[in-house]
Amino acid sequence: MKKNIYIFFLIFIIIISICFFFIFNYNIENYIEKKLDIEIEKSRDYNIKLWPSIKISNNKIDLIKFKKKTFINDSNIEITKEFNLTAPFKINLNSPLVTYKGLDFTNFFINLEYLNNQLKIKNLSTEFDNGKILINGETKLDDLQSLDLFGNIKNISINNLLRKLELYDLGRYNIQLSSNNFEISGILNNKNNSINNLKGIIPIKGSLFFSSNDNERFSIALLNLLIDKISDLSIIAYALEYIISNYADIPSDIIGNLYLENEIILFDKIIIVNEFSSSIITGKINYKEDKLNIKIDLKTNNKNKLEISLDGKINNPFILIKNQDNLVNTSFKFEEINEIFKNGINKYIELLLNNDWDNY
Repeated sequence: MKKNIYIFFLIFIIIISICFFFIFNYNIENYIEKKLDIEIEKSRDYNIKLWPSIKISNNKIDLIKFKKKTFINDSNIEITKEFNLTAPFKINLNSPLVTYKGLDFTNFFINLEYLNNQLKIKNLSTEFDNGKILINGETKLDDLQSLDLFGNIKNISINNLLRKLELYDLGRYNIQLSSNNFEISGILNNKNNSINNLKGIIPIKGSLFFSSNDNERFSIALLNLLIDKISDLSIIAYALEYIISNYADIPSDIIGNLYLENEIILFDKIIIVNEFSSSIITGKINYKEDKLNIKIDLKTNNKNKLEISLDGKINNPFILIKNQDNLVNTSFKFEEINEIFKNGINKYIELLLNNDWDNY
């Protein structure tokens, strides 16, 4: 009798497990098609275990395409569901390479839980160049589609990030940033694959370093001797001399907070400091209106030496330089100062001597 009861109970569990599997499989397929717009290319069928919990795994998924912008290569996935209607689906996925908009993230791992239209990110870890990213949070896959993220980033190269996103090429500048305990929230927008109503705080800590060569240092020394002869442009010469003398080839630390408010990034006293000088950056960037307004105060021995203001379009703002010693100021476009650093100081001095700055 007991043996028959055991066999019946075992058969019942198997049937329930199979039902769970098909329900689970249908939910996942439906979720993929309607919610995530995912395409999966695999070279091996899924392994299925029905006891002591439903587990589906595949360690040979060649490619996962997400919204035609994210590519997860050579990954393996494991999906588990306990025999409990209130238990979440648990998803583990790892991949040696995830590509998003030209950015390569290596050693990618994510642990998710899905229940009642709520997707929890229990753990996301990956590397970008030599930096590391750790994230957790959750998103609700209902009509609102809210998103909350928390985490840490360590030693992210801003140079490589901006260059691969085709925004800026910082050239000789080397900027690395870290952030502990950042918080970001918003609303997912599936129409343009963006996040609306962004809010958050990103504490930052990092380093700045850029190099100069002997020719440039000689040119700066020569430029100082020529300032009296080109008084109408002396503020530009003074600014270049100050920045190169106080920051070139000198490691500097970066510390401060970034605040997110919808499409606006607020700079709350970002400090760049080394043993000789310090700078304080305040202002905001408005991505929706394609505008920025930023002020940089450069100090030596706690005394203001220069004030640099950037105002206008994000990609090419006007720059106003003000010399605190003699209250002289001048303005020009970002692309002009960018050309100075790309082409070198020597060409700039030659143009000044020929009074040909307008053709630079």
